[in-house]
Amino acid sequence: MEKKPVLAETETSDSDTFTKFLPFGIDQFRHGKYALGSTLMAGQFLALGLGIHYNLEAKKLTKSTNFAIEERTARRQSLPEEERHADTEETEAYRFQKNTEIENLNKNSYLSFGLFAILWAGGIMEAWYSGFNRSQQNEAVSIGAYLIPVKLTEESSPFFLMSLTMGLN
Repeated sequence: MEKKPVLAETETSDSDTFTKFLPFGIDQFRHGKYALGSTLMAGQFLALGLGIHYNLEAKKLTKSTNFAIEERTARRQSLPEEERHADTEETEAYRFQKNTEIENLNKNSYLSFGLFAILWAGGIMEAWYSGFNRSQQNEAVSIGAYLIPVKLTEESSPFFLMSLTMGLN
């Protein structure tokens, strides 16, 4: 008794649908699109890494700025009145400068996380679109040397189409 080959199902499974939503080009790797998967993975890792880096730098700068301002405020109490006023102005200029730096780091962090989200959404859209194309391609058959896509119906069996391309009909 001969074993008949089992044809792969063209229906999408729940795990296939789940992988479309995973980041880092996982679905692209799964379907053999290694260049696109690598590009998405590198871009998402870079964007996520930069976002985390900028976020941590902003927090560290905020903490060190607050500490420096508290130190200046404590030191100011021992200064004569004339020097206190000058030190207060210097402290406010320092605070303004550091707040600007912190805002810039936070903006860079938000941009990096936004880029990560855009790349992730792009990977999801590409996976859905490719899945749609794969299901359409499963309905088409290439015939003869011309590779004509033909949608199979009951009237057009592969044997009938082959006889047309060979001139047997």
